[in-house]
Amino acid sequence: MIRLRIRELAEGQGYSLATFQRAAKLPGTSARRLWYSTNDGTPSGKPLKAISLATVEAVADFLRVEPGAFALKAVTTRAFREDPNNSAQCGRCSDDK
Repeated sequence: MIRLRIRELAEGQGYSLATFQRAAKLPGTSARRLWYSTNDGTPSGKPLKAISLATVEAVADFLRVEPGAFALKAVTTRAFREDPNNSAQCGRCSDDK
């Protein structure tokens, strides 16, 4: 699953959600969806599934970053979500065997 880092990057430049929305000239619902990287624009909503290339370009230009700078691949598996003490290893840590 891909998660957007727009909030992290915008806050790093001194923006709140409201100031980001106004300065980037985005509709409120779009700004919230991007900020929280969720379909419904709420902090606990389901992950955002799609974003137009025009929006990607506009936000990247506004934040003065390359488009790939605000996308992050989040690693989640059912085993880790259901049981954080699961003995399975993710394969990314140097301790994993």
